Amino acid sequence: MKMWPMVAVAVMSSACVWACQGDDADSDGEGGQGGEGTGGASSGGASSGGASSGGAGTGGDGLGGGPSCEPDDTSLSWGGAGGVGGAGSEDIFGEWTDQYSSTYVITESAITTAYGAYDVVGIASAGQYIVTQNGEDNTYSPCLYSRFDWAVDEEGVYLCQKVYDAETVDLAVAAPAANRSDLTSGCNGFPWSVLTPQ
Repeated sequence: MKMWPMVAVAVMSSACVWACQGDDADSDGEGGQGGEGTGGASSGGASSGGASSGGAGTGGDGLGGGPSCEPDDTSLSWGGAGGVGGAGSEDIFGEWTDQYSSTYVITESAITTAYGAYDVVGIASAGQYIVTQNGEDNTYSPCLYSRFDWAVDEEGVYLCQKVYDAETVDLAVAAPAANRSDLTSGCNGFPWSVLTPQ
C-alpha cells in the first residue's frame, strides 16, 4: 500500500530517534519480519457483506520486531502480542497485489510490503484491523505502531493503513476507523487498496 502521509516524515523522524533506541544485547532477538504487507490505512467498523465476529486477540509471548525495537509493554492490556481474535481474520491472510501493483503478504505474525515489514501485535477480527510494530529497518516510522484495517464486500477485499506512526499500541487501537462506506477516499482521504490474490 502507498505511504500517503509523506508530509509527516519530518515530524516523525524526531519521534523515531527515541522510539528505536535499544541495546541489542538486551534483546532476545526473536521475531522477525516476513509475510506480505498491504497498503492503505483504515480502522474499525464493519464492511458490507464482510463483517466478522470475534474480539481482540489473546495470548502470545511478545512482539517480533527487530532487536533494537522496544515492545510496548502495555500491549498485553489490549489482548496480547500475536493473538488472533475469532473468525473473519482469515479473509485478509494471503499474498496480494493491489491496483498500484504493490504486493503484500499478510499472515498471523507479520505483514510485509515493498516499503516495510510489520510484526503483528494483535488482530481484532470484530473490528477488522491488525495492529503491528513497524520494523526497525523501515524507511518510515521505524519501531512505532501501525494499524491496518480491512474491509470485505461482495466485490473483494480492501486494505487501509489507517495509522502508521502511533507511539503506543493503545493509541493505534484508539484511532478512528477508516471509512468502509467510502472505498474511493475513505482511507485518510485516499482510496483503499483493492487486494487481488496472487
